[in-house]
Amino acid sequence: PMLGLDSPRNGRLRITRPDGRVAKSLDVVVQPQPVVIVHQETIGQPTPAGPSDQTPTYAGDGAQD
Repeated sequence: PMLGLDSPRNGRLRITRPDGRVAKSLDVVVQPQPVVIVHQETIGQPTPAGPSDQTPTYAGDGAQD
């Protein structure tokens, strides 16, 4: 979830034991989730670096190896 973040925020995680004592504290940076865009068009995958006899594979074409 976005958690209302528009930029990174500093935070702290605390791992506590069942008796309430803090076992460990970690400083963290909470990043907003990136926006994911789903394209309606097929997007080509990178081709091999050298000559190849393989046919290109495209994302979403349903081809199985």
